[in-house]
Amino acid sequence: MQTILPSTLGQFLGLNRCHRSIRARNTLLSRNLLNVTAVSRVHCVRGSIWITGANSTEDIVLTAGTTRNFPAATRLVIEALDDSDFELTR
Repeated sequence: MQTILPSTLGQFLGLNRCHRSIRARNTLLSRNLLNVTAVSRVHCVRGSIWITGANSTEDIVLTAGTTRNFPAATRLVIEALDDSDFELTR
């Protein structure tokens, strides 16, 4: 039997007492889509991406080197306009 420490269990369950940011790098090929939730920041590293939020009429285009912040509970749809790399922060 394996012992799971409270800090490990909290990380596994997505609980974070320190409220540390979690950053994930993603790659999308041109015209592919990604649905994400609970993202507070999107940073385009390479290429260009189109973003829209749930219940939003705003279209956002990020190009390499640009960043956009969102309310933490926002559901987003991201489409790569070109082959793109981008970082999502929770």
